[in-house]
Amino acid sequence: PGIFRTVAIYSTPKLQIRDIVAIPDFDNDYELQQYAQFLQNTERHMAIQKTLDKEHEKNDARLGDLYENWETISEQLEELKQQEPGN
Repeated sequence: PGIFRTVAIYSTPKLQIRDIVAIPDFDNDYELQQYAQFLQNTERHMAIQKTLDKEHEKNDARLGDLYENWETISEQLEELKQQEPGN
């Protein structure tokens, strides 16, 4: 006989705190604070979206310029091909 498994012996102080339960209570301004934070986040999101929209507009304008340049280059290439001897 004897103990054939791991055993731990420990002691606790005579005065101790056990099984604590915390019950939170919202203050009167909780909803107002939450709404203010929501508005701040919304304003931040709108500012970011506005910046992104401006960048998209710039990129669209650049793409339009590239497309126009491509058309001009394509037309010039066609003219050069027609001017080649044998055509």
